[in-house]
Amino acid sequence: MEGDDEFGEQVIIERASNWYPFSLQASVTGYRTTNAELANSGAVSDNYLRGLLSLDYTPLIKGNLFADIGFSEEMYRYRNLSDLDFDYQRAHAGLYYYVPDADNAIASFFENGFFFANYAWYRVADSLFGQDVFTNNSVVLGFQKAIAVQKGHQFYYGLSSDLSFSSSSQAFQRNEYRIYAGYSVMWTEDISTYASYTASCFDYEQAAQNDWNHVAEIGATCVAARPTIFGNEGEIYLQGSVNFTLNDSNIGTQDYEYFSWGGGVGFRTSF
Repeated sequence: MEGDDEFGEQVIIERASNWYPFSLQASVTGYRTTNAELANSGAVSDNYLRGLLSLDYTPLIKGNLFADIGFSEEMYRYRNLSDLDFDYQRAHAGLYYYVPDADNAIASFFENGFFFANYAWYRVADSLFGQDVFTNNSVVLGFQKAIAVQKGHQFYYGLSSDLSFSSSSQAFQRNEYRIYAGYSVMWTEDISTYASYTASCFDYEQAAQNDWNHVAEIGATCVAARPTIFGNEGEIYLQGSVNFTLNDSNIGTQDYEYFSWGGGVGFRTSF
């Protein structure tokens, strides 16, 4: 912009944006679960380790439209029940659209939220490069919105559908419909907490099975350090959570519930 004469001529050398298209995250967490085998009866407790590595790329296409591309690798290793060990890889590619502020009542219901649509692939295997257990291809559609309640307080909600069109096993192929809501609080720049609830319907295409899955969770995060990575500030953080899951199926033997709790350390940055 033009400056006052008393300060001389102001020249824009470079326009900078605070939007960074790449997001990188890695974490290692340990958990205790009261039902490692997701059994209907005779539940067995165990400890397990979860490792996560994810990279997402969300470049701006035009206006409020963004591309959305990502890949994640999750590793689960059990202390006693090692036969349950598995790896989970997921990749997606698609679009999301941010809804700007609006003046009319209908549009205001969606403002400051975003719609997303993408193709998703995931693989469950007995190890990173091990034998496939299950693979799936699907179309994911959804909407999510966050509402600022007061400084540092935020309520969010969303819904999504994960529609499978190809899988390695028709017996396990299913469509997933999900609604969720949560409340998060930034107590300080480094300490935050959240509480969330997710309800999912699992509709198996080739089996006479329909499940309602309920997950309630509370958690906390504390940023321990902010190192500079790739020229931008990253975060090394400590995290902990408590989770209760209830699966209510029309097939009684598929009903189960469990508590899990634990914590760990992670790193995240954008560039």
